[in-house]
Amino acid sequence: MDGLYTQNHTNLSAYEAALDASRLPTARGLRQTFDDRVRHHAIERLLCDMQLDLDQLEESFGIDAQRYLADTLARLETLARDGLLAWHGKRLVATPIGRLLIHHLAMAFDAHPPHQPDSRNS
Repeated sequence: MDGLYTQNHTNLSAYEAALDASRLPTARGLRQTFDDRVRHHAIERLLCDMQLDLDQLEESFGIDAQRYLADTLARLETLARDGLLAWHGKRLVATPIGRLLIHHLAMAFDAHPPHQPDSRNS
């Protein structure tokens, strides 16, 4: 569903009951904000392309990406100093070592970081 984050029931009985009643087996959901959409796009590009083009982000969302993501980009400076990413103009590129830790790099863009490492239901 566009603009929503949803999670299905994790209990099989509840999941099947929803389907039997011709309902989606959704247990909970959140409506995405503009910020969620920007950050989702940034994370997706990093995970899929191993890079993020800030010019493309600006064009897609009508923002000044460096200003909009200033806090996030500041957090990434340590990772850049550690050799995990490099800047090529306004493109953030994961280095070969950074590719091994791409999820860690992408987490810097997450406005709702996980509270615990348990990701069984994601």
